[in-house]
Amino acid sequence: MMVCMLTDLEKNAISEHYRTIAENLPNFCPRPAQREMIAAIANAFSRTLTREQGKEAPTREGESIVVIEGPTGVGKSLAYLLAGGVMAQTRQKRLIVSSATVALQEQLVGRDLPFVVQHSGLEISFALAKGRARYLCPYKLYQLTQQNAQQSLLGFETPLVLWDSKPKPEELEVLRNLAEQFAARTFNGDRDAWAEKIDDGLWAKITNDRHGCLKNTCPNRAECPFFLARDVLETVDVVVANHDLLLSDISMGGGVILPAPEHR
Repeated sequence: MMVCMLTDLEKNAISEHYRTIAENLPNFCPRPAQREMIAAIANAFSRTLTREQGKEAPTREGESIVVIEGPTGVGKSLAYLLAGGVMAQTRQKRLIVSSATVALQEQLVGRDLPFVVQHSGLEISFALAKGRARYLCPYKLYQLTQQNAQQSLLGFETPLVLWDSKPKPEELEVLRNLAEQFAARTFNGDRDAWAEKIDDGLWAKITNDRHGCLKNTCPNRAECPFFLARDVLETVDVVVANHDLLLSDISMGGGVILPAPEHR
């Protein structure tokens, strides 16, 4: 059996931040189940074994896995964010929180994580990880809009090679608007940040896709929304993802979309 390797520094930090929350919230009621969950998570993370560079992966027997079920009201999000956030900082790793629903992701980034930062005194940074299909590809967008502008000046039709069918004027207008606002940096290239609904078929023509991505050879690499967002994930303490994204990253060997497994 592996001995728990939770340090006194980590134990004290978790206790102190939990106590700070209680002091900052007059109506806060410490819950035994919540404290038990915090301890279980911290202990599980403390037993995590990491592959050393140049060596074989360590033998594991489930010692770093903990499965917890709790009813509404236990305060599960606070428990795993507090324990995981402290452990991520002390062990110099990224904490990956993966959920099945967009609603929970938004709750974590918009409410739960800001709550922990505000009331616990634990200064953790965080970011939402999205699949590359949520981001536009500047290279594709500029190809469509600039080529269309040049052809229009010459009096020719838009080249159909870039389209399955002749584009509608309203589609070209949407693309021009996207390109102008992206170039002016009033739009960051995240589909979810665009106020109006974008047709799926139209978005598919300008979305980031790993099969057609030019990666580091792309002339627009420095302004690519996907790669800029990906770079941020390497600098924050907590990354909020979803199960599909996590499994996709694992299937590609890890560290392609999310931080590398040995760093998380």
